[in-house]
Amino acid sequence: MAAQTLVLRFGRPVFAVVLAMVAGIIVIMITSPGSLGDRFTEAISAYQALLSGSFGSLQSLSYTLVNATPLICRSSVAIAFRAGLFNIGAEGQLAVGALTACAIGIKGAALPGWLLIIIMIVASALAGAIWGGIVGFFESVARWRTKSLQRLCSTGSPFLSLTISSMALSLRPLSGQLH
Repeated sequence: MAAQTLVLRFGRPVFAVVLAMVAGIIVIMITSPGSLGDRFTEAISAYQALLSGSFGSLQSLSYTLVNATPLICRSSVAIAFRAGLFNIGAEGQLAVGALTACAIGIKGAALPGWLLIIIMIVASALAGAIWGGIVGFFESVARWRTKSLQRLCSTGSPFLSLTISSMALSLRPLSGQLH
């Protein structure tokens, strides 16, 4: 029974990835010049370049993780939808968390690296949770009043947090200097 559950849980995502790779091979083979063998070789070399460029070295793995982190953080939207909530403000939570981590990283540069990273992760998660909690509070109040307030709070949250973040970065309050 556990194996069947495991297959059901991971079968669809694995099938989706395999299907996407097959579709990519087909598109590469259609758009590449040359014989059928040359086209297939071109498709395979494209996927080899993709894998080596993403995971081939420590630096490429670091770039992959840096670029994938915002996408992974967006999975909080899927968690909210499964819980029956409407959350499109994840960008705002990410922006507030990133600004918090940046401020702590700048101000706490004298701390040991391992401690600074732990503090930055915990503080940025808490800041994002607090930002999402504010919106969640307004959404819970709006549930029994009006749906438009709920949509306004959830939709306006990212814009407000990104505006606050860009203002904070343009004024440079962390270094004490103005432009």
